[in-house]
Amino acid sequence: MAKQKDQYDSIRDRITFRLSRLNSRLNAQASRILRENFGISLTQWRVLVMVRALGQPTLTEIAGEGQLDKGQLSRCIRSMVAGGLVTARELESDHRKTRLRLTPEGEQLHRRAWPVMRSRQELLMGSMSETERQVVFDVLDRLDRIAETESGS
Repeated sequence: MAKQKDQYDSIRDRITFRLSRLNSRLNAQASRILRENFGISLTQWRVLVMVRALGQPTLTEIAGEGQLDKGQLSRCIRSMVAGGLVTARELESDHRKTRLRLTPEGEQLHRRAWPVMRSRQELLMGSMSETERQVVFDVLDRLDRIAETESGS
């Protein structure tokens, strides 16, 4: 029985386990806030933010920037187009691709949700000193570079 506890404790010491658990908790928190206050999903929020930040991105650009699943993203965007939050315009050079743009309704939703989500970010960031924030971002950047390599070594 003690061996199982030791194995579990060693899992808790793994960076991937810790990051995954933190990511799940933060996503659940953000999802709840967005659903209860604005009636949208976390993926819809991410699309709103990225479309606004990137101008008129394609689905592929959003998927790459946000590391989002293209299938899930495609379904999300279709629902946002149907809901009047974004428009999708086919590229003249490639009719398989579309450029996304926020509608006035999408802009309004972004303006309403932004202060709430920014406040959440400030709460998270405010839990650390400036030095700690810099260390966290430096470590995350380093881990991100390692994760980008094929072998991870």
